[in-house]
Amino acid sequence: MTFLRRYFAWLTVILLFSAIGCTKPIYRLNPDARQYVKSSNTVVGVEQNEIYAQIEESNVSTYTGGGLIPALIDVGVDNYRTQRAEKLLVTIRNDLIDYDYPEALARALQERFAKVPWFHNQGIDICRDPKKDWKKQYYQKSDTSATLFVKIDYRFTPHFDRLEVAASVYLFPHSNELTAYKDSKSTKNPVADKSCIYRNGVLLVSETIGVSSIKQGATVERWADNKSQPVKDALDKTACSLANLIVEDMEKWEAK
Repeated sequence: MTFLRRYFAWLTVILLFSAIGCTKPIYRLNPDARQYVKSSNTVVGVEQNEIYAQIEESNVSTYTGGGLIPALIDVGVDNYRTQRAEKLLVTIRNDLIDYDYPEALARALQERFAKVPWFHNQGIDICRDPKKDWKKQYYQKSDTSATLFVKIDYRFTPHFDRLEVAASVYLFPHSNELTAYKDSKSTKNPVADKSCIYRNGVLLVSETIGVSSIKQGATVERWADNKSQPVKDALDKTACSLANLIVEDMEKWEAK
């Protein structure tokens, strides 16, 4: 499945949940609220400690109408593809052992936020173990006007031809002036989805790394000769792209 097909499939699922009463994935920041962001801080949340690869799941049972044998074929194919992907990833992960993607993203965000006069970002923390209450813990420690949370997931596409980064982004208010712009003023939990003054749960960026789907192994071997520098360069580009996209999206306004 191509990047665009995956993106729209994911977006369709999210919008379906929205239609049946769940929180909508996007809530725009009112431009009038910017004047009240006297200071802000940012927290990047990431659960994974290394890059992984998606696999293209087998659909034999779907195309044959189901049954035990097609289901077993699917399991076997998926297992083979997973093992093959993990084998290719060994070299890349070894080369990336000193490369910290969350840190690269934090630097990109810091540089981008410095050019946003209304945001007044005071610093960026990285949470590498974002459990159930991680947002509340960081929120309660903050003394700024608003706290921005950016939770990320980064991976190779099934053919190792692209890097993808998915992010969910929330901006929660602390000051009374900003609280007036919350999605829902009746929500008690200060970091509940509807307590935000901005959110987008469907931000994605993608970077091509020039791998032929039939020459994955050879390409990864060439990367190894250069300590996987093409992968590091692509990750750096996605960090900058995501930082730009977050700012662009926060400043987007659709009048009702």
